Amino acid sequence: MKSIRLTPSSTRLICQNSTPNSVGTVWLAGFIKGSEGVPVKPMRVLGKYAIVYLVGGEGRYADVTGAGQTVRPGQLVFVYPERAHTYGPTADGRWDEFYIVFDGPVFDLWRPLIERLGPVVTLAPTEYWLPRLAAVVEEGTPQTPGEAMAQVCRLQTLLSEIVEHGRDRSIDDDDRSFLASAKSLLDPVHSTPVDTPAVARRLGLNPETFRKRFARLTGMSPTRYTDRRLMDRMADLLRDPDMTLADIADRGGFCDAFHFSRRFKQIIGLSPTEFRRHLKSR
Repeated sequence: MKSIRLTPSSTRLICQNSTPNSVGTVWLAGFIKGSEGVPVKPMRVLGKYAIVYLVGGEGRYADVTGAGQTVRPGQLVFVYPERAHTYGPTADGRWDEFYIVFDGPVFDLWRPLIERLGPVVTLAPTEYWLPRLAAVVEEGTPQTPGEAMAQVCRLQTLLSEIVEHGRDRSIDDDDRSFLASAKSLLDPVHSTPVDTPAVARRLGLNPETFRKRFARLTGMSPTRYTDRRLMDRMADLLRDPDMTLADIADRGGFCDAFHFSRRFKQIIGLSPTEFRRHLKSR
């Protein structure tokens, strides 16, 4: 594994991928020392997603929607494929950044959750978050489809952390307590559907109020949350080469491997066999 020097003492490219993946692709990543940013006129349309993390200097971000604010070290800018935007240092300042450029259907699914955070998110301290961002591409340009898929998975994990971090900063103590209790009660142990009306009653709410509050705070319905949590557990079991699909289906409470495989693909986007194939090619 390559070791990435995290102090941006020079501009350098860490990852440059030229082979798209049908699920999603991490195209570019690296450091820019003393970046001039993106022109104000005309604003740039990137055509892909990007995250830009400021690690030195100070500047401004603005886009065609009218959003605009000062950006300081420890803040991350989200760039969207079709949204004209500009960012960069003040006239007498500097802008040192770490960036990742990516796109694909799986990242389109993340967009509603990310957009709730706003175009600029505070991720401090940089001593924690910069290594987390760099870990997405720590092995450099992928050499196999499995390595490319691993980058996509690591970036999704990072996005999940950013979403959770941003949500925790924006909700009050009552919502935070509600969310912790709801997630604990909804956490599935097998494929039998969780009784969400019973969970709502445990928390002193009617089912519809519970559903709306949970969706507002998480960006997904209680049912989708339990489905995703169960499939995350099944994905962990798929990493064990000694377990057959029938074994895993039984562990998850599915009636057979067929029904497990169908549900896994609906939620994850890959069949269990395809998921394992990606793991083997890493």
